[in-house]
Amino acid sequence: MRRWHKFALAGVVAAPLALGAAAKALGLYWNISPSIPLGLYRATSELVRVGSYVLLCLPQGGVFEQAYRRGYLGVGVCPGGAGYVMKRVMAAHGDHVELDDDGVRVNGQPLPDSAPVRFDGAGRLMPHLQATSATLAPDQVLLMSDRFALSFDARYFGPTSRRQIKTVIRPVFTY
Repeated sequence: MRRWHKFALAGVVAAPLALGAAAKALGLYWNISPSIPLGLYRATSELVRVGSYVLLCLPQGGVFEQAYRRGYLGVGVCPGGAGYVMKRVMAAHGDHVELDDDGVRVNGQPLPDSAPVRFDGAGRLMPHLQATSATLAPDQVLLMSDRFALSFDARYFGPTSRRQIKTVIRPVFTY
């Protein structure tokens, strides 16, 4: 191989790695999931509250392991090898949450397009939660998509511990 070919190949390999490292150092994350608006997000030091977009690692095991094996979760740096997930906080401490086959309600108000689907895009049976009605504890949040009815979110796994959240993220550029 010619010398300049080696340099070109090294550049093709190194450039994305360098760009990714720089983005991480700046607290930037690119979202390609339809669960929240597509685009570039920045990590913040804001407190988690209802309406916030958050970056998190889902717990390992159970329904989350199945989701990873099925490809609902990407590959990444979270425990077990899954990638970060980005969702919107739809309920937090003190909110009353009801989850059933008809969908999700927060403080009695139904969330649009929140009914769980029975099968995924490959025809496999989706995880099914037993009907739940509870007031969220101080360490719990309800994480969902408010824009994608097929999102893998709380309608399949229920409330999530705040400890799973890495940071609140803010859109920089979305489309």
